[in-house]
Amino acid sequence: MAPERKRVASSELLRRLLGAVNNTEEKVPEGWKTAWQLQIEWGLSPAHTGRLIRAGVQKGILETQKFRIQTQRRGVFPTEHYRKKN
Repeated sequence: MAPERKRVASSELLRRLLGAVNNTEEKVPEGWKTAWQLQIEWGLSPAHTGRLIRAGVQKGILETQKFRIQTQRRGVFPTEHYRKKN
């Protein structure tokens, strides 16, 4: 029998694949924010926010993950989200 961890990872993969095929929006877990949300929160320009996010990811301060969300122009689309690494 497969370990519980592999079963959970497998079911998560299946859920995400079905969401992509059906073009459905994912629920974004608490604490994850898009670059646009961080830009507004920090009060910075898009370029400055992007530089800080890239530096944070490279230095291991931020982690990144894509979630399928409703966007203004593309409909439901995989969009990069960021949060502070634990």
